[in-house]
Amino acid sequence: MAAKVETRPDGLGFLASTFMVVPMSDAIASDAPIESDTPPPQPTAAKTKAAGALSGALVDADDHMDVAITVGYFQDEKPTLVSDLRAAIAEETGTHPEQLRMVLRGAKHRDMTKRGLTDFTLHDTEPLMDWHLDDTEVLVEVKKKQRAGKSLHRPGNGWFKIKKGGRTCTMNIAGAIVKQMIFSKANQYSVTVEEPRIFPLIMELCDHYCADAVVLAAADADALPAEAEAHGFSVEADGDTGVTKLVSAQRRLTVVSERDDPDFSKDMLQGTEDPDLEKLPAVVHVPEEAVGSKLIFVLGGDVLRETGSLTKVIRSLRHPSGELLTVFHLVTSTRHKLHLPSLGFVVRMRDRFGCDIPQLPGALLDRVLPRPAETASGPC
Repeated sequence: MAAKVETRPDGLGFLASTFMVVPMSDAIASDAPIESDTPPPQPTAAKTKAAGALSGALVDADDHMDVAITVGYFQDEKPTLVSDLRAAIAEETGTHPEQLRMVLRGAKHRDMTKRGLTDFTLHDTEPLMDWHLDDTEVLVEVKKKQRAGKSLHRPGNGWFKIKKGGRTCTMNIAGAIVKQMIFSKANQYSVTVEEPRIFPLIMELCDHYCADAVVLAAADADALPAEAEAHGFSVEADGDTGVTKLVSAQRRLTVVSERDDPDFSKDMLQGTEDPDLEKLPAVVHVPEEAVGSKLIFVLGGDVLRETGSLTKVIRSLRHPSGELLTVFHLVTSTRHKLHLPSLGFVVRMRDRFGCDIPQLPGALLDRVLPRPAETASGPC
């Protein structure tokens, strides 16, 4: 069996051409020795017919012989696999075996159920004796894999640039890393709630989990301090850091919001904002007093400037024991009706990072969760 090669090396030194292995002519056969392997003691009919070797020569475009290739049908009484032929061709051509794609054309399969097929993609685990390779019309086409396409002539270049679902492979890899490192440490839920029910629902969930909470607020949080103060909370706000502390005898709520990154504004913009830049990078400050909280509530997530704000909160509250946090995305019914689903923060989290965020009906929570008056008077 001979191989015809059209040499067209690329800049990386690999064969970028297509070469084919075809049955040997008499002239080539006289120069290329044929090896024979001893068949096993009780060979089958198929093994007896294929007991010789698959032998040929590697020739250039002008049919000048370059090097001979001989592969036995059996090696150490074991059938020779396609991977062995692939390795032999790769060794003589200077390519890597995994870069070669081999297609058998015009051959008959020894399996009667596959006799209607003439073209087969050869796989490494298949033995060569599965086909009649001694026919004159048999053709083995061998090509170098080119994930980037023929125009670039650089394997792999472009595979990381092609966008699938609006994202490149590099973006998907980055999203998988963030999910594994950050979002796998928290259980997330989405709840649609009426705006007057935001603070009561937060308190009911805190009482249910017997835990303090951090509220990441981008919207719908203006009324929280007044409502908390009406329920006996002390309110301490810090406008510079965007932190509002709501503390009572039994519960602590820490409301955090995004602020412009001062380092970016100073270093990149020399202290003045670029009018053409709509949004500056944002930072979130999580005070030390909030460490130990087990609940996170996200308000107005669809207008958060950065997903990194939520990752910062999760990282700051992550427990060394590995205990999972619980994140509730509270979406008011008004914002839910005005904004398209594709613009929602929860949808982006599912799409970009593969987060599993089931939706909980607010009406069901109202029936299940106990009212603050129904809970025990003492702390959890």
